[in-house]
Amino acid sequence: MKLVLRLAVLTVAFMMAPVFAKKPPKVNPIQTQPEIIKGCITVYAITFNPAHGFHSGKLSALVRNSCGREVFVSIGAGFYRNGQDVSPSSLFNPEDAFKELLTAPGETSVEWHVVNHDGIQQARITSVLPRVP
Repeated sequence: MKLVLRLAVLTVAFMMAPVFAKKPPKVNPIQTQPEIIKGCITVYAITFNPAHGFHSGKLSALVRNSCGREVFVSIGAGFYRNGQDVSPSSLFNPEDAFKELLTAPGETSVEWHVVNHDGIQQARITSVLPRVP
């Protein structure tokens, strides 16, 4: 009986070991294009992770407003499949093709999500247009 109990305890311990194993640190995506500076607005940490499997792809960036007041920023993106330009309006609702942000001083993030069946292999921020409200 003791042997069976020991085996049961060891079996449970081995089954639970992966739950308590230390996870590898999350790796931040690599910046895929240089920062864009337009006056006191900087768009940086621009990354694109293509879709794979069941995970959607994402173009993301941080927007830094160092203007000292609120500023509207319009940000456009280019999407590419097999080296060909893909119209953002074919991927998103027309109102989502360009991101319009009212940025307060500080940082704001901006993202576009694309799904695997879109076949998008590359994406870039193509325009940054700040304007004072």
